[in-house]
Amino acid sequence: MSSSKHEKQLTSDIRTKLASVLKAEPGLSPEIAMARITKDMLQNNPFVPPEGDKCPVNALPDELLAYLFETGVQMQVEAMQFGDEDDDDEFDEDLSSDEEDGEGKGKGKGGMELKMEVVDVGDGDEDGEWSDVDDEVDSRRRRRTRRTYLGNGNSINIYHDVDDDDDDGDEDDEEDEDEEPEFETELPFQVLVSHICKRWRSVALGTPALWTLLNFEKGTPLDKHKAYIERAKNAPLDIIIDCTTDDYDTDEDEDPELVGYESEEKDKELLDCLRRSIDRSDSSLPTIFGDTNWYTRPGLDSNAQTSDIFSPIQYQDYTITDFSNVLDLIIPRVQQWRALSVSVSDYRWMYLLLARMHQCPSAENLDILELYHYDDNDSAETFQPRHLVTPFTPFHGQAPRLRHCVFWGVHLDWGKSLEMLKDVEDIDLAYHAEDVRPSYRTFEAMIKSPGLQTLSLSLSGPRGGEDDWRNEGVETIQLPSLEGWIMRYHSPQYARSLLRFIDTPNLRSLNLDFDEEDYTEFAKDLCKSAFGRSKSLLAGLENFKLSGLPCSRKMVEKMLDELAGLKSLNLNCQGEGELFFEALLKATTSSSSSSTSSAATTTSKKLYCPALESITTAGITGRQMREFVDARKKAGAPVKKVMMSERDEIDISSEKWLKQNVKEFDLFDPSDSEEEFGDEFYELGEFEDEGEDSEDE
Repeated sequence: MSSSKHEKQLTSDIRTKLASVLKAEPGLSPEIAMARITKDMLQNNPFVPPEGDKCPVNALPDELLAYLFETGVQMQVEAMQFGDEDDDDEFDEDLSSDEEDGEGKGKGKGGMELKMEVVDVGDGDEDGEWSDVDDEVDSRRRRRTRRTYLGNGNSINIYHDVDDDDDDGDEDDEEDEDEEPEFETELPFQVLVSHICKRWRSVALGTPALWTLLNFEKGTPLDKHKAYIERAKNAPLDIIIDCTTDDYDTDEDEDPELVGYESEEKDKELLDCLRRSIDRSDSSLPTIFGDTNWYTRPGLDSNAQTSDIFSPIQYQDYTITDFSNVLDLIIPRVQQWRALSVSVSDYRWMYLLLARMHQCPSAENLDILELYHYDDNDSAETFQPRHLVTPFTPFHGQAPRLRHCVFWGVHLDWGKSLEMLKDVEDIDLAYHAEDVRPSYRTFEAMIKSPGLQTLSLSLSGPRGGEDDWRNEGVETIQLPSLEGWIMRYHSPQYARSLLRFIDTPNLRSLNLDFDEEDYTEFAKDLCKSAFGRSKSLLAGLENFKLSGLPCSRKMVEKMLDELAGLKSLNLNCQGEGELFFEALLKATTSSSSSSTSSAATTTSKKLYCPALESITTAGITGRQMREFVDARKKAGAPVKKVMMSERDEIDISSEKWLKQNVKEFDLFDPSDSEEEFGDEFYELGEFEDEGEDSEDE
């Protein structure tokens, strides 16, 4: 039930009760009657503390109390995932009048100051000197997010903290506060409840499920994570490590000699970490740095201080040594890993991780493996830096429960890792140079899992091209279980080759993101029947996301004509997607006009996507969407759900009209994490302007 319906119901209930009380006691004033009604209605309000000196929660058995704590942690994770925008808006409205008077800061409605007191539970903490309250609450931070997935089926926004401290004086600080809001670290729910009283602390520390999420951030002491691991006991662990640096535009300004020096020093630091942690007697270990004598190469000067070697910017984030210390903590627990997500900006960090995981035993409980390398290297042919091209085999190729994996700019010894990938349900391959991609036959084995549901290929895939594959005498890859396919940034010819060699008879969702070149022939292939079937790939789709597909207007209309069973459409209309929306709107308007005309004939314009129920757009105005929704309604094919970018031009009247004429209307922030919004497996990432429209010659 929507908030407006709740308000109407509440108003109706109050009026009914008020009339009843005044009728029963005519001499009662409306104010007293209203006070009595309010007290009666709030009698069982869960947000009002019970009267008396006994708390009913304390009467609960430990098992139920532990369950409540687990629920609280889960709610906090969901709040991080979806946000509390509605609650924040209501709270802001309550404070608006106070803030205008300069008296509302830090106070709630009615001027009541909001405080939280943490109870001292004594010195009986078995977790050593780590203070899990003090260390959770950092100084001023601003945060950027990335979404990752947890092994318990949930996803979470990962906050990359950046210190806001500077030496520009109070005046600059005030300007910064005006320009950008502050975010304060929220105390984890499990830590909060463990500091309420001794009983609650005992229950919290004795509930392993509360301590299984390890989010390694720079500035958080390892003692905190050691305590979490001890409290988690043998429960499965969800591990998130972010070693990315912020996008400082310093490369062009820096002295190349200094950049080269820092690169050399980081190589030495990496070698030192490898020497301390790698077992050289392992016969399966590949050649490190491409040098059989890597162990004797010089490392860092033992007398040098890291602050003398690296710039301050570099050391706002994890150093290689910091990262090595993290690995020392978690690798002995590899049997407990349920999810591992690691992000790096420099491949040296990933190289250390891969080398360490190469010597790990089988990851028996690993369900999710996400490895991200964010790199600015534009070379599509060869991996850089060359001395770090070594392919490793994590867990000796054994992870029997692995179902979800992501490899962005990270390569393995694909052939030796096939056993690990044999039962995956979702695989995401992205940004691989040609020389580190799997061969066609290896790629086929990688994605032939009988339960594969989603395949994502972004500037990655089998090595070579169609001619190479045919010369190898390979056969078509049959993927009968595949339901979702994401294709991004391929050349037109490579994209066409993938369509010809990968058979997806049960595909339901397709996500395309191409730009710059002409993809008309690729679009034509999408509209053709293939592999002996009578229908095209598009004809079987229920969900279609289009972020970019430069092609002719005629081909746009042909694609829309093929999407007869489409239920959900996601368009970036700041690029080629605008052609799709225009064609869809034009056909819908013509169809609705014909259907309402007394002179309607069988030659009326065909309605595209007759089964469409949901549409998500960026780059469309509120008036355009209103026209589209109205036309679909008149054509007898109403849209039920509309999502629009909050950056687009949507006037109040259009927004109000849309909310009244579709079952669900919402706005999204296109800068949010990729999988925050959208239908099925779709993402809504940053939308970028595309090139000019292509036309048939």
